[in-house]
Amino acid sequence: MRRAASSQNIRFWPLSRAKACSSSRFTAVCTGVCNALSIKSINSTIGKSKPLARRTRTRALLRWLVGALWLTALAAQAAPFAYLADRLQKTVSVVDMATYTTTAVIAMENAASSPVEVVASEATGTVWVAQTNGISFIDSASNTVTGSLVLPEMRAMVVSPDGQKVYALRPGSLSVIDAASKLVIATLAVDPSAVSMAIDKDGETVYVAHTGYSITSGAVAGITIVDGLTNEVDSVIPTGAFSPILLAVNPGDDRLYMMGYLNSLQDPRAYTVFDPATLAITRVAFTVPSQIPVIYNLSSIAFNADGSRLYVGGNTSDEGIDSASRVVPVLEIDTASGMVSRVLSLPNALGTDHLVVKLATSFASGKFVMAVFISERMPRTPYIPAPRVMFVDVASGTVLNEFKVPDSPGGDFFIGDILDPATPPATGQRHPTTTALQASVPGPLRRNLPVSFIATVSGNQPGGKVVFRFVSRDGRKRVEKVPVALAGGMATLALPACTERAWDSRALRKIVCGDEFKVVAVFRGDALNARSKSEPLHEGH
Repeated sequence: MRRAASSQNIRFWPLSRAKACSSSRFTAVCTGVCNALSIKSINSTIGKSKPLARRTRTRALLRWLVGALWLTALAAQAAPFAYLADRLQKTVSVVDMATYTTTAVIAMENAASSPVEVVASEATGTVWVAQTNGISFIDSASNTVTGSLVLPEMRAMVVSPDGQKVYALRPGSLSVIDAASKLVIATLAVDPSAVSMAIDKDGETVYVAHTGYSITSGAVAGITIVDGLTNEVDSVIPTGAFSPILLAVNPGDDRLYMMGYLNSLQDPRAYTVFDPATLAITRVAFTVPSQIPVIYNLSSIAFNADGSRLYVGGNTSDEGIDSASRVVPVLEIDTASGMVSRVLSLPNALGTDHLVVKLATSFASGKFVMAVFISERMPRTPYIPAPRVMFVDVASGTVLNEFKVPDSPGGDFFIGDILDPATPPATGQRHPTTTALQASVPGPLRRNLPVSFIATVSGNQPGGKVVFRFVSRDGRKRVEKVPVALAGGMATLALPACTERAWDSRALRKIVCGDEFKVVAVFRGDALNARSKSEPLHEGH
């Protein structure tokens, strides 16, 4: 994320650079401060007759003031922006979360198509708006629609963390889009009942949920696993009596969290976890506090930054409960224990039935803010309260601000996302890199001998980590990731012989000691160097 620079890192500009205010991207801020400083009049008072010490003090003061200006501007630049799509008006409102004011309202190019999802890419500054008949691209620098792509019957969309790929889900197919060219580079067949997607924090694995409910034959409840590096379907994991609907990948351990139906019935008091390393599927039941409205089904899911807390919202009703308990609840669940640790109780509107449509998160400047998108209604009346989004400070549980659909009552709902500022390279663009991978011994491998995998990364003194991604090829497609720190442009992962017990991960041992597996080295990039990955090595015994 892009963060405001501290005073220790700011280099104050000399007076001659103050004239750059008129052409900077912070023109509005600069103009007011430059006028207040009256730089021209101050300069005119500094003549040769002035003592050197006085001129020096004056210039030092001006340097400090201009430096303070840039600190203020950078802090403003570092604020996140919320992009709120109004499905009824077919517009996207841009909200500056530093002041919670609307800075722009963007009309979608295709007025006949309603937004169904919004995803903001921190890496590229692009906001992707999925509509019922395609995708529109918004440039966050100008807040204008810069293009669109026709894809009928859009159901869901995710964007890779590096902003380079967009995955668009349609009935029976998944389109992979190159973000730079805005062209479809691959189309994969998926289950006809597919409804939603999730992607891991490295962009290496895409999950597609399918419920098994479809008028088309062949639908099966389960998840399809797509390799984000090769754009190929890795495997399909059936989930039996469980029909997944909501998906999210825990950023802390890469496990997939799912919510949906069990035996064709709503399952509002449990979530299901899929471990890609072991292929284990575990249902985790939790207890909902009795003092909140009954949650009939779960409709939204999100994590905190480290994955230690899971947040879920659902469909609730106020009917039959006392006025003090009439709130819109968002449950906070400890992912280690599976227990509800807290309830974020948000004020309701005039409606009695509430639906938490989406939870969007922001972690800018270390502050956890959640945007809760809510749709409400009043049963047995024609009145529908305006859909709204509430910005919540998660640490304190307090509501920071609230936005409603214009021309209330709107009768539809908001959908949106938060664009956190990205961390720019220290100087200019990131340096391109290449990652090469080799094994210490030629194949085929021997189970009674150790083996090392060596990744070599070229670039501008690359640092950080390389992730070795192992995938079993024995038909079960287990996945295990091992991060290794770079030293001198190299990262080495040494593995013991399969006959030894000195393995840190049993899951990795199962993959590497199987008949066949694939390994890829992924350099995650750093402040100066771009991300890159190696060609896969196919190994066997």
